[in-house]
Amino acid sequence: MKILGKSGLSGLFEMMVSMLMVMGVLVMAMLPWLLDLYFKSYENFYDKIHAGQVKLMVLLYITGVLALVILFFAKNFLNSINQEKPFVKQNVSNMQFIALMCALISICYAVYIPILFSIFMVFMFLVFGMVTLVVLICAELFKQAVIFKEENELTI
Repeated sequence: MKILGKSGLSGLFEMMVSMLMVMGVLVMAMLPWLLDLYFKSYENFYDKIHAGQVKLMVLLYITGVLALVILFFAKNFLNSINQEKPFVKQNVSNMQFIALMCALISICYAVYIPILFSIFMVFMFLVFGMVTLVVLICAELFKQAVIFKEENELTI
């Protein structure tokens, strides 16, 4: 199976990211109703849980917008890969910005751990913290590849 290019795995992944962006916008538009439906499914605890609904909605909107930004930059990154231009400065910038958005999501969950404590909050804090580091390392690797590519292009 072909990995790179529009007809390869990266092209399929770019389409999936586009679909995720649309789904993300729809979920964010329906978030108040989805949360209300979720909390009503716990009727016995509805009054206790309902108090945290607004706080949770604020967190989900903030992190949802950040996640949509990540998807937008990931789509740009994948688009350049599919055009067979992976080692360009714009991809390094895209990856650094994705890392920043991941760090902000991690910080949001860290702030909310004492407010709405759950294992999910701790897990999201740790996962997005680690993803931040992985993406930063990959951005640095791409930066080095861009430098090598530019030096190679100058060599006759």
